[in-house]
Amino acid sequence: MAAILSKQDIQRLLQQEPPLVEGYVNLKEQVQPNGIDLTLRNIALLQSSGKIATTDSHRLVSDLAPLVFDGLGFVDLIPGAYIITYNEIVHLPKNIMA
Repeated sequence: MAAILSKQDIQRLLQQEPPLVEGYVNLKEQVQPNGIDLTLRNIALLQSSGKIATTDSHRLVSDLAPLVFDGLGFVDLIPGAYIITYNEIVHLPKNIMA
């Protein structure tokens, strides 16, 4: 049977090894009643197409153009595809789905 984790469940899982989440910015603000807010580390605009192949030797990774946050902490996004990197690393135990 599926269940939603409570804030107390999340806080307990944060004490385990490995913790449910590491690399957080402000855990007190990020832990919510039924989840954890992730924070943005950086964002980049895809500048070229990539290629997925059956072997790594034929794979092609897209060129990226990192975007810079303005003085107020904002980035203006034009329509397009982006790569997002979060600050947090999430370790889900085998008995938890997200």
